[in-house]
Amino acid sequence: MKILIVEDEKKTGEYLTKGLTEAGFVVDLADNGLNGYHLAMTGDYDLLILDIMLAGREWLGYCPYAAHRQQRHANPSSYRAGHH
Repeated sequence: MKILIVEDEKKTGEYLTKGLTEAGFVVDLADNGLNGYHLAMTGDYDLLILDIMLAGREWLGYCPYAAHRQQRHANPSSYRAGHH
């Protein structure tokens, strides 16, 4: 399973990446919403882990990713991390 993590807190991103990699997942880490969006639209991810506290609610921009994946007959999954 290939996972994209979008997390602007360096330590949190590294912690998630390390744990998921050790569990056998292929993980890419983006440190901001723009880089994450680019990776999401050009990569082939099974799961997105998004920091809900990204500046300016950048995670809302990932909605087109879900539509893009559905057009390819995939079932995208996402999980929003962070405090509300």
